[in-house]
Amino acid sequence: MAVSSPTPGAPLEVQWSDKTYGPDGPWPAVTVSIGQPAQSVDLFPAGYLASNVFLPPLCAGLDGTAACTATQAGWYNYNRSRTVNTTVSWSGQHGFMAPIPMSGSWSGVTDDITLPFAGSKSTTVPSSALRISQDTYAVYPNNKYKINIGTLSLGGPVPVTNLSTVTPDVYFSAGLVPNFYANQDIIPSSSFALHIGSQAITPPIPPSLFFGGYDASRIVGPTLQGDVDYVNSTVTIADVSIEDSAEYARSGLVLSDASATIPSPLRASVEPGQPYLVLPDSICQRLTEGLPLSYDPGLSLYLWNTSSPAYTSLCSSAASLAFTLNTATSSNITVKVPFALLTNLTLEPPLVDTARPYFPCFSASNGGGYSLGRAFLQAALFGINWHTDTGLGLAVIAVIAIVLARRARWRKNADQYQQSQDEKRDAGMGAQPAPLETGGREIVSELQAEELQHELQADRPKARFELE
Repeated sequence: MAVSSPTPGAPLEVQWSDKTYGPDGPWPAVTVSIGQPAQSVDLFPAGYLASNVFLPPLCAGLDGTAACTATQAGWYNYNRSRTVNTTVSWSGQHGFMAPIPMSGSWSGVTDDITLPFAGSKSTTVPSSALRISQDTYAVYPNNKYKINIGTLSLGGPVPVTNLSTVTPDVYFSAGLVPNFYANQDIIPSSSFALHIGSQAITPPIPPSLFFGGYDASRIVGPTLQGDVDYVNSTVTIADVSIEDSAEYARSGLVLSDASATIPSPLRASVEPGQPYLVLPDSICQRLTEGLPLSYDPGLSLYLWNTSSPAYTSLCSSAASLAFTLNTATSSNITVKVPFALLTNLTLEPPLVDTARPYFPCFSASNGGGYSLGRAFLQAALFGINWHTDTGLGLAVIAVIAIVLARRARWRKNADQYQQSQDEKRDAGMGAQPAPLETGGREIVSELQAEELQHELQADRPKARFELE
């Protein structure tokens, strides 16, 4: 991997892996290098403070290497690294799939992490905080599977995280991404902006991850803003509905449900580390009524009946699953996730015996712990600017430009957009992302949605993601 110094102050566009992962995707990942000599590992961008990585013994006991995703994603062997620090003393579980329960044990080390960026650039974060594990499971009602792809930390509200060492009252400072880049003036601010895209459709919607900025071409507005710490990035779900479909239309699934199992207000976190839409059981039930789905209680998920004509119709329909969201400081916005993005997600072994398309509404009956995961982030951009004066981050959710139209037209628009970006890079202009600078808090919080949308539209041409 070529190593060079990015242009100071320019947002960095992360280069994604050419592989995707399940067993509930396909989901994109980022390839990072850990330690010296470098060990290549694919990670989902998710979580805060420490990154989560797995050790080589993770696949022990499995029949055949093909059964272990870690053989494709790579793993981290700290015994082979010259730059690892094992004197830190911190352990315990970290539920990066929250609120999906996890079992297993973790310990902590620090080591260098190098991220690849567009334009053959890469930058190393020294002594980055890592949680390491050999044996961690995602736990379902009647099932569990061994997790074997970890997560890349998306930062935190502090420049570094102080870890205790084996010596009492002695602490060690561990670097954070993107905080380290901002402190070195490599990027304009300690912030990230993530859009998962969709790898399950043809042509795919490419993912996007920027540090210090965001890809304004993806946003059609409006936006939602709210304070966040490194534990919670919560929004209020005011309503869930099915729209743009005369046959399946329904609304008021939150407002009209008097069930005592649904808290009021209904709050959910945004969790890129988990794949589902974790919602109250009654909402999942009402959403799926009349749809060609069957419920699997062992997984708390719904499986599509792919032989039904209704399933075929939904795959190409304009129907969308709409979430009306707000925060204490922002009024309602609606994020629509087209069913075309929800009918092509697939469960694979070891979650199921044979691959099955599924609907990602995960029924939660615990009265809390709800979240919007990667299935939601197919149609929304999620970002946090950690560089604020409050000690909290500023979270932003923005509506992505997904238009139901002819696939060929999307390909033409996408090709034209990519050609434009290639020409800019060849001219030394880069992708020209919009920075989430320190003053971005005032800009985002004070501008009305229409004004912000106008500003973003004027900033860059739109790449319209259209589905057939």
